[in-house]
Amino acid sequence: MDIMDFRRQHKTFYTKMKVSKENIGRRTGHHLRYLAGSNGKKVFCRYGKRDESLMYISVDLLYDALFEIHTLSGHRAWHSTKKIANLKYANIPQDQIKCFVETCPVCSSKKAANLKRQKIGLGEEEETT
Repeated sequence: MDIMDFRRQHKTFYTKMKVSKENIGRRTGHHLRYLAGSNGKKVFCRYGKRDESLMYISVDLLYDALFEIHTLSGHRAWHSTKKIANLKYANIPQDQIKCFVETCPVCSSKKAANLKRQKIGLGEEEETT
């Protein structure tokens, strides 16, 4: 395949591509907005199902955002953390939230304490019977 065949075959793909500007448009639902308390810093967002503005978060800030969300949820399970994350952010994957909750030091210490209590409880029941 030579270059002309390639261009002919993929012409529609390249003609649909547009340069992103500040006014991105209503069709995509993507927009830029000022971040509160950041002295004019803009973030890339999209509109959710209920017309709320959901931020796209960078990889650098992902851990901090997950820590904040998981702590605010009261160290609950991953699905509770996912519900809260979906209210504010547009691009945090479910697997990432599961991994974070599984490796949370507070949650893992609670699990260890619960397992220890269960083992002690089972041991006491066996001795009394």
